[in-house]
Amino acid sequence: KIDEQHRNDIFKNIVFIWINDKIEHRCLALQLFILFIEIEHEQFDQYLDDIFNFIERELNNIQHDDI
Repeated sequence: KIDEQHRNDIFKNIVFIWINDKIEHRCLALQLFILFIEIEHEQFDQYLDDIFNFIERELNNIQHDDI
């Protein structure tokens, strides 16, 4: 079993880094993301701020690329 701090580190450092990498890493990142949802259940809310910030950054990057 992984303690909470290590789970947070994995989520923030691996999932968010891999999601921007090559397609194989994106697939692994999304699988990890789903595992976090399944394992954390109600506690998954603690990651929502990071997720929304990540999505916002990605959308801003897409908008800037289109200009």
